[in-house]
Amino acid sequence: MSTDLMTQRVIDSPDCSRQFRVLFCSWTELNITSGTPMVVADMLKHFEPGQAEAFVEQNVDNKQHRQDFAIEHPIRKYRLHGRLWPFKRGSRIRTRLARLGLPILVAELVRHIHRFRPDCLFAIYARSHWILATWLASRLTGIPLIYHVHDAFLELNDRHKNSPYFRWLERRTLTTSRVLALDNQMADHYERRYGIKCTILRHIVRRAPLPARLLQAPRSRAAVIGFAGAIYDSNSRQLAELCRLVNDDPGLRLRIRTGSRPEALQPLGIHGPRVEVGFAPDYDHLLNDLAECDLLYLPLHFSEGETAAAGAMKFSLPTKCFDYLLTGTPIVAHCPEDFSLSRFLSRYPCAYVLNDPGAEALKQWLDAWRAGMLPPLDDGLRRRTLAMYTPEENKRILWQVLVEEVDGATRIRSGERAGV
Repeated sequence: MSTDLMTQRVIDSPDCSRQFRVLFCSWTELNITSGTPMVVADMLKHFEPGQAEAFVEQNVDNKQHRQDFAIEHPIRKYRLHGRLWPFKRGSRIRTRLARLGLPILVAELVRHIHRFRPDCLFAIYARSHWILATWLASRLTGIPLIYHVHDAFLELNDRHKNSPYFRWLERRTLTTSRVLALDNQMADHYERRYGIKCTILRHIVRRAPLPARLLQAPRSRAAVIGFAGAIYDSNSRQLAELCRLVNDDPGLRLRIRTGSRPEALQPLGIHGPRVEVGFAPDYDHLLNDLAECDLLYLPLHFSEGETAAAGAMKFSLPTKCFDYLLTGTPIVAHCPEDFSLSRFLSRYPCAYVLNDPGAEALKQWLDAWRAGMLPPLDDGLRRRTLAMYTPEENKRILWQVLVEEVDGATRIRSGERAGV
């Protein structure tokens, strides 16, 4: 059964004035320039002061942080890993030590639960030690657990797919907890695999769309192509290919806004005389930088990688898609046809989609764009698409899920006390 926008199970209108105490659990800090922290930070804004807290893992890498980050709720940090081992994120030694520290993470979670007394745990389904720790803490305390899945866990890399432990972990935790997904294709994926009826809790778009720019490439100067967001295995190869195209073509320039530092991108081939790498310290700055571009590039890779396999990105709808749509600048999404991003933009055609891999296919598309050979985009459709992602709709669905989970847990506890 397809879990489409109009065919997912009916969500009634809950009493959104009802107050809940929710402990948000995330493997990453919330002021990092990446999609997951932005999703969590946006949801925290639904809650009155004192009704929510966040428990996150301290980041010990070299990423830059957002300067416009403002959350009224306490953010507690799990710091043990940073104090005990100075290995970079992703190293096998650090991963193994993190697993050895699992009892400490569980104890920290239980301690925060006893102190804050939340009605519910809301956890981002990402790193194995956080997945298991939140699941164990929920079972030890009897607090209902909601997982929000942003990336397909087993598909992240071959080590996950081939491991009996990771396969057990995904099946056990997802089939015994409430599961939310960011988009239709992710929900369909877990319904096919485990029979789970995921509720779709979408991104939040809080800004009004900027006016649309002209489709045509400029004639009197070099055309500026923009990219924003995290750079990692799922897009670094295509960005390197684009850098080579731009550096070979005086009619093109590339503007990159990312939390990664330029010196970290050079070994990936992401640099050059016509490539500008910078950091937008706040969201307004980011949108203005993107709105000044002539075209925005949104790549997801066509081949397997080391840290975020194509199989995982197939089910993910990048947060930056909505940042791009807000700017009014024409967008080209470069990804396989069966990816969630391609399907989304085929259903709501407010951007161009290139499904052919390789630098040559991209060069031919850019040549057609500069020659004015592409059909115009429907700006009204762009605005209507963004209107589906309002904070009010996000809160309505989240509150209905909270009502169901919290009231269901209360009924279970009442039945246990009555000896039913």
